[in-house]
Amino acid sequence: VEVGGIEWNVMPQNRVEYEAEIRREAVLDAIAKAQAYADAIGAGQVEATHLSDPGMLGSEPQMPRAMMAAMADSLASGGFELVPAEIVVRADVDAHFKAH
Repeated sequence: VEVGGIEWNVMPQNRVEYEAEIRREAVLDAIAKAQAYADAIGAGQVEATHLSDPGMLGSEPQMPRAMMAAMADSLASGGFELVPAEIVVRADVDAHFKAH
């Protein structure tokens, strides 16, 4: 028997809800960080001028080398243990701000 891969994922009906919440939290985090920078230099209240998903210009995220190496090691050893992985739902945001 040959297994081409295993993927643990969020049920589709839940993914949209989780991603919307995570995106909202990512934007709020970006605003808080921008405000902290503005406060540090006395620049006033920040306002977002641009928000976007990273990679909208065509770059695709790549699998980290450590993860690829671990997968290769597990396959080379001739076996693996099937254990459900923690599922991480994350969002990154590119944000530009101006301070008043």
